Amino acid sequence: MQGTIFSTQTGPFIYVLILHPNQMVFDHIMPL
Repeated sequence: MQGTIFSTQTGPFIYVLILHPNQMVFDHIMPL
């Protein structure tokens, strides 16, 4: 669910968050 919110800002990471909705993925996108 949280991934969808971040996906709106990231865009290309929308599918990445959905495929791998893990905290590790968020950590990599957070700094980006």
